[in-house]
Amino acid sequence: MRYYHRHSFFPLVIILLTLGLILFMFYAFSYQEVEDTPRSSTSNEVEVIDADSYREEVAYMLAVFEEDFDAASDDLSKLVSAEDLLASLLELTVPSEYKVLHLELAVVMNKIQVSLRSSDRSLDEPVSALEQLKLQYPWLEN
Repeated sequence: MRYYHRHSFFPLVIILLTLGLILFMFYAFSYQEVEDTPRSSTSNEVEVIDADSYREEVAYMLAVFEEDFDAASDDLSKLVSAEDLLASLLELTVPSEYKVLHLELAVVMNKIQVSLRSSDRSLDEPVSALEQLKLQYPWLEN
């Protein structure tokens, strides 16, 4: 009995695919892309932050917050105004002399949000902390 061996193109396909993969990998790793912009992610320009404009912006944002907070009829509106102020504060560039104040304002706004989301909804501590900051920095009242 004679067995007929069927010839297959499978080994040829494997060889061609292997050669194609080798060729692709060679070009992928040896090709260097020319970029228009340099890869430097750091900027050499230092933005000068004006302390007076920072004070004006923060005082204005606090005035708007207090106006919205006092006019709010429910806790959800108060929460939205606190979230808006916190988002605005986090977008500001802060002068070095006001970094501590900025952090304390952000913490107070976060405490207000936590208090409004909690079951007891007591705002005594964060509001008194905000009043302490206003006493410490009188320009916040403007």
